[in-house]
Amino acid sequence: MKRIFLIPCILIFALLTTANAEDFYKCIDSNGNMVFTSTPQEGMKCASGESNEEPKSPNRYSKTNKSSKTDLVEICNDLSRDLEDISAEITTLEKRRSELQREQLDIRQNGVAYNWNQKRQWQEMKPVNDKLNTLNHEFSILYQKKSLTNQDIRLYKCNELNYDLSKLNQKKYENNRNNRYRNQ
Repeated sequence: MKRIFLIPCILIFALLTTANAEDFYKCIDSNGNMVFTSTPQEGMKCASGESNEEPKSPNRYSKTNKSSKTDLVEICNDLSRDLEDISAEITTLEKRRSELQREQLDIRQNGVAYNWNQKRQWQEMKPVNDKLNTLNHEFSILYQKKSLTNQDIRLYKCNELNYDLSKLNQKKYENNRNNRYRNQ
């Protein structure tokens, strides 16, 4: 039982450490699809990092590029949308992972029901395990992107900005309401 638990932990750790060693880029391909890649390809426009089409700064939200308050709001809105997109992709991958785990369970149950030897069960499970390994690698990339996006949100103090904007909007609403009462 300990081996069964230890092997996936070692595998996940290995995937996470190899994923962290590479630089990943968020790019838009020629079809307009968002792609995360470690090597941008011809025709891709990358939001962060290098691009093969248009050179950009490593940080697309560079303070030198965006200096006004409205631009800062746009940056925070973009970061928020990016975070939502990443979370949606993670949710999709989690559904796929649960399907693959269900396939693994079905193969194990068939192995017991038909009295397969371990080699036969391993042969049946290998494609599912390969898909799960690929999926785990995609998870590690997405969690790294999520972490970087959260780091950018903290860097630009988006939460504080949203709080300040909501306070300003509340004061504006209260002033408008008071002015209406005075005019009546």
